[in-house]
Amino acid sequence: MRDYTFKGTHCIGLGAFFTFAALMLLIFVHVGQVNPGKVPSSISMATMNVSALGAALQASTGDPSRGLYNADNRSIGLNHGLQYVYSWGLYSVCGYFYNATFDGGGGCTNTSIAFAFTPFDVILSDTPSRFNTPVAPFITNSQGVDDFINSGYFTTFTHAAYYLILVATIATALALIIGVWRYTATFVISTLLVVIAAIFLLVSSILWSTVIRQAKSINDVRSSQGIPLGIEVQQGNAPYMVWAAFALLVASIIPYGISCCTFRRY
Repeated sequence: MRDYTFKGTHCIGLGAFFTFAALMLLIFVHVGQVNPGKVPSSISMATMNVSALGAALQASTGDPSRGLYNADNRSIGLNHGLQYVYSWGLYSVCGYFYNATFDGGGGCTNTSIAFAFTPFDVILSDTPSRFNTPVAPFITNSQGVDDFINSGYFTTFTHAAYYLILVATIATALALIIGVWRYTATFVISTLLVVIAAIFLLVSSILWSTVIRQAKSINDVRSSQGIPLGIEVQQGNAPYMVWAAFALLVASIIPYGISCCTFRRY
């Protein structure tokens, strides 16, 4: 009897440890890009570098692109000028004139629930009005940009992924809290919550991987003159954190499941 209790107690601790670690990772994912501070700016779902877009546009049209970027005004979405790097979180997108990993002076949009990943729309919303005519056709008239400019597709997928991550985060937190009460029923509930959270994280990771893969197609696109567009999309570090949280939750299922069967209160 004592052996079973000992085993169950240790399984509870191991399951709680994995669940707690997964919850911490998910909290960091939620924090990414909520403001341009040092920690939030270092966490992103995806990034887009448009620092070479101006040179590409000038090479294509022959007109100078001076004024396309704005290093002083960090407002996003008001047609005040492009930033070099854009980073997406779950609640906003931030722009940085240098690099999001070390430049603390960026600007972000207002935070909103299920903020959509729409890179083409962000470019247009930051492009100064006098550059709207050359920039939009320069991108849309190029071969192979259909996936990149399909903002409706990206919005649908990233909205769904956001709510899956949100529910998974809540389920993970509940599993950790409910597991504090050491009863067979609470361990069963915690196990079910962990399973649900793991499944939701798996699906959300697949959705984000699909979206980023589609958006990255812009990296190899050239204009009708054969000039690279100067737009590069890359996956951020937050999707890896989601995958790690998924792995931790899967690892916690076994000890929680064992606890359901072996732990006894005396």
